[in-house]
Amino acid sequence: MNKKKTLAGIVLSSFLLNGCAVKGINKNYNGPSFKKQEILDKYECACPKNYPHSIYDCTYFKEPEQSITAKNENYEVIDLKFDSPVFTYEDNKEVVIEYYKVKDEHKTHPLIILSPISGGNYGIERRLARYFANNDFSCALMHRQKHKYELGAAGMENILKQMVINYDQAIDWFGSVPEVDDSKGFCSVGISMGGIKNAILAGLDERLKYNVFIFAGSTDEILLKTKEKGIQKLKQKALEEGMDLKEFIEDVTGPETTQPQHFAKYIDAKNSLMITASFDRIIPKSASKKLRNEMGNPKTIYLAGGHISSILYLPYIKKKCLKFFNERLNEEKVAED
Repeated sequence: MNKKKTLAGIVLSSFLLNGCAVKGINKNYNGPSFKKQEILDKYECACPKNYPHSIYDCTYFKEPEQSITAKNENYEVIDLKFDSPVFTYEDNKEVVIEYYKVKDEHKTHPLIILSPISGGNYGIERRLARYFANNDFSCALMHRQKHKYELGAAGMENILKQMVINYDQAIDWFGSVPEVDDSKGFCSVGISMGGIKNAILAGLDERLKYNVFIFAGSTDEILLKTKEKGIQKLKQKALEEGMDLKEFIEDVTGPETTQPQHFAKYIDAKNSLMITASFDRIIPKSASKKLRNEMGNPKTIYLAGGHISSILYLPYIKKKCLKFFNERLNEEKVAED
């Protein structure tokens, strides 16, 4: 029985590895674009006129509530809860983070900001977080905000603006705690919607220096071609209200909106890695290609799978992430199996 399992594992590993292709960074890349201050000013929380559906109280900053929920010999998991200075509706008043803190009183450790997929129970993300923490990277698993499709384009825009402010709030805090080494910047991993969010954040906040974008893409192309049911319902609702498809996409992803394709040019492609699924029907290939082009064509790994089936590549993905971060941080570490 064990021999059969071993053989099956070898066959599966061979299939997965042979199903990957890699495209290197554009050799003519000249670095990220210059970011004007007015772009950053748009996301200061003291601008309520830009955030019509929110309630503001930016006059205070409170330390997060902390509670240890799990631990082992290498790390402990701490639930962090911040009050959000802005929120779109009552369910989004709290910022929740699972902090996988590496245990080491004599050494600081780099931190990975981990942004999840849009649904589910965080199973995939927790596997990644445990892997990183077992290999000397603390990890902040950012719990997703609740969203309501019925809020329309304006509501979605405000949720993304709140996300930028909340992540900035969290990064400020992690930069203040003694156990985190932010001397070379923070790392980030985002999956699907999390990759879209991190592409926005990395373009706005230079502290996110080393970034892996997994199954991320340009949202205008996603809206045009995705098979994701929630987005299809949103499109149908807009069409029923008299908007044509072009008008709907412009409303959601126009140049003044908080979307990854508008900020990708500010990300350093040399410190970025994209991982895409070649047969993805949720994040279409054209969406990944457009985001990659806007980012300056960073190194990209193409998996021979779809949006869901590519979960089979998770062992491969997590090792590629760790290798990428260690190389960028000039550290030589061997990943544990």
